Amino acid sequence: MPGAPRGLFVERREALRQALDLLHRGGFLTVCAPPHSGVTTFFFALRPRLARCAYLDLANLSFSEDCHRDAARSLAREIRRAAPELQAPDELWTVTDVLGVVDRAHDARESNAEPLTVIVDGFDAWNDENAQRLVLALRAAYTESRTRGARRSGFSILTGSSTNLRDLTASGRTSPLNLAQQIFL
Repeated sequence: MPGAPRGLFVERREALRQALDLLHRGGFLTVCAPPHSGVTTFFFALRPRLARCAYLDLANLSFSEDCHRDAARSLAREIRRAAPELQAPDELWTVTDVLGVVDRAHDARESNAEPLTVIVDGFDAWNDENAQRLVLALRAAYTESRTRGARRSGFSILTGSSTNLRDLTASGRTSPLNLAQQIFL
């Protein structure tokens, strides 16, 4: 159709507000939507509204020989960019280790600074085994943060929907083991 815009962005103000409210509480937030319906665009619209944000694009790492190590390096690099005061080292091997450093550094500062929001996008680009391992690493980092007894976690995690992310909500919506909150686009 001549003169029609090439793309359309639906702002989704209510979903943005809901995501910000849930992220402020900390923990996991999963954005659920059908494939190719704007989850990545939603993440990019949300990023400027977050005080501190690191973006991990798994699609760019899907062909890596050691995608988990490269995800940890990429995440550490993003954290150094978004929150240099947390001093995330390069030599950590796992995403769990990187998030553990962030959490302990945030707690040691004893500040009321906003937690770092880690946006993990592109889960569906990874094969099932690697995606499953990453979900378990994210869950381990979150569980470690909660069991340390910190007054508030140093990070929140925001992901798009994926079959493997069901492991974060597999215990049912009301279970205390249910780590992820969900919003639907």
